[in-house]
Amino acid sequence: MDDFTKALELEPNLDNYFQRATTYQDLGEHQLAIADFTKAVAEDPQEPHIYFARAKSLSAIGDAARAREDIAAWRKIDGW
Repeated sequence: MDDFTKALELEPNLDNYFQRATTYQDLGEHQLAIADFTKAVAEDPQEPHIYFARAKSLSAIGDAARAREDIAAWRKIDGW
């Protein structure tokens, strides 16, 4: 985590936020993952995989409504 945090300090961008978010997600730290996925969305709101990944963490914390919104956004951007 220290490496991902340092990378974000040097270059806060979509890839670095996404990488740290997925690591938080793997560790079960879903609130922290959601925060980083949200920052990644702010960097590029047209990247569908971010919405799908964030939906997994939202679902894990029991926020089904927001998870459905992210799945809908993922499908719309991805052309489903």
